[in-house]
Amino acid sequence: MRVWVVAGLAAGLVLAGCGSSGQSAESSAAVESASGTGAPASADECPANAPVRGLLKGRLEGDDGVFGHVYNSTGDTLWVWSQVKDSQTPCRLAQGKGASFASDSVEVESEDAAWVPPRQEAQSEGDLARKDRFWILVTGSAEATAPGVAVGLVDPLMARPDAVSIYRSPGGGTCASDNVALYTGGLSENREYRLKGNSQGSVLVKRLADSKEIAREWMPGNTDTDDWARIDLYVESIGSC
Repeated sequence: MRVWVVAGLAAGLVLAGCGSSGQSAESSAAVESASGTGAPASADECPANAPVRGLLKGRLEGDDGVFGHVYNSTGDTLWVWSQVKDSQTPCRLAQGKGASFASDSVEVESEDAAWVPPRQEAQSEGDLARKDRFWILVTGSAEATAPGVAVGLVDPLMARPDAVSIYRSPGGGTCASDNVALYTGGLSENREYRLKGNSQGSVLVKRLADSKEIAREWMPGNTDTDDWARIDLYVESIGSC
């Protein structure tokens, strides 16, 4: 059950409940190639609809997780990146299209990509409410230095699902003077919240009604996912720093 809200702070980040103000200069950042290996960015379109597949298919285990679509509402082509370090060739997301995603809300077993914000650490072994987020990065180009918005989703054990957004580039670049993560707070079913800031851009977060039937279409053969949180993300603009 999710009957109370736990708001955790990711290490090294400041969380805010509304858009940040003030635009700041771009920080220096470690630069990697778009693929992490020097290979050109993929022209493959991001897969949509059920079953979930491709870059945004995370681990499908446990009773708590998130699934849905990330949509391109900008009017331009976007690029979507995996949080896994060894999978750093993005897929292409055309205007008006969506990319399906799904993942549980526990620590990933693989090494994180350079752009993934520092992960939360439980205060004790019994602190089960503080789990790691599933991260998605969306940019306006496939360059390693391209500005982007990283969105982190979590479905805690004893709280409502929530989302945060923060400026990131694929190579790990941050916005030094606006390193602020915007926070939805706990989202009930059929509620929405717009994360909007100068560096973070604008992302409309919509939590839909839980659906066992849709979850089983999304993740065939995984009955533990029946009550996972169904959340759609609408990327309306990419921020700048």
